[in-house]
Amino acid sequence: MTVDGEAPKPTKPRLDRLPPHAVPEQHPESRPSMSDRLALAHAIEEAGIERAKAEAVATAIARFVEGSAATKADVDHVEAALKADIARLDAKIGLLDAKVDQIGQRTFNRLGTLMVVVVTLLFGALHLWPPH
Repeated sequence: MTVDGEAPKPTKPRLDRLPPHAVPEQHPESRPSMSDRLALAHAIEEAGIERAKAEAVATAIARFVEGSAATKADVDHVEAALKADIARLDAKIGLLDAKVDQIGQRTFNRLGTLMVVVVTLLFGALHLWPPH
């Protein structure tokens, strides 16, 4: 409601043009083809909208989709990048496993050495201890 008590008049959005920042640059093969736009315009026209407006709506939809839809090439590129990342992480996990094994082995050896020293000192102390 406006100040006068009247309902605001609906404004018609301009669908024939999107701002340049709303349409990101894409690879040429990822853009919708002209036949896709024409088919969409024809479908909109069949729904009862005049041809010029139907083409404007179809163009706006095609521009919106071209900025947000992924192509098979996009998916393949992401898949290859993910596979490379997984392979790199697997290699790092392998190195970490080797380091953990090495630390465990080193700790075991040090504890074994400490036990030998403690037992040697204990037997030495018992040997030198005079009986009463």
